[in-house]
Amino acid sequence: RIEAIKAPINEGDFDYKFYLSVKDIHHSIKINEASIKWIGHNNWQLLDKADNIRSACNNKIKTSIIAKQNYGVAEALLLGYKYDIDLGVNQVFARTGTLHVLAVSGMHVGLIYGLLLWICGFIGTTGYKKLIRFLILLVGIWGYAMLSGLGASILRATVMFSFMSVAQLTERKTQSFNLLAASAFFLFLNDPLCLFDPGFQLSYSAAPIVTGK
Repeated sequence: RIEAIKAPINEGDFDYKFYLSVKDIHHSIKINEASIKWIGHNNWQLLDKADNIRSACNNKIKTSIIAKQNYGVAEALLLGYKYDIDLGVNQVFARTGTLHVLAVSGMHVGLIYGLLLWICGFIGTTGYKKLIRFLILLVGIWGYAMLSGLGASILRATVMFSFMSVAQLTERKTQSFNLLAASAFFLFLNDPLCLFDPGFQLSYSAAPIVTGK
């Protein structure tokens, strides 16, 4: 039986109905897990490949780290995959107010970007070498973004670093707030409803603090 998502009963309660409507979910159904049959999905082909690579990376982590409470944290920190985190470990992080540590954020993209910049330092910045450097940076950060699930903070940082790379390629000056506004505009074009996503809101509200503005 398909049921409409219920609105909050008490004033001031979290509006779960609105939260799901932003994700284009308006109804729910209760069903046994044994009654579900997977028939496929319509993901972009590149995202499918990214999911396969992430699954392979997760399997590699599991074979390298035996304890579940450890490899679950490693998967969350490196790839943003949280489904293997031990419930007890998750509660410990929640009680200490450090649950956000287990989330992949723009900092990870910054580290990847910095590492690629260091590697590309051996290529050079003259002639066609500049274009090669640009392509390596772009493929590297967008590849990691897809591997980590394209979260709001990851997308913001990836788009910002992409614009920064374009500016370096064309030898133009950049400003942090201009990059921030441009990335937000780009994400709005892709999905206007992302404005109501808590991850998007927290990501962009924290960005000016991080940049020191």
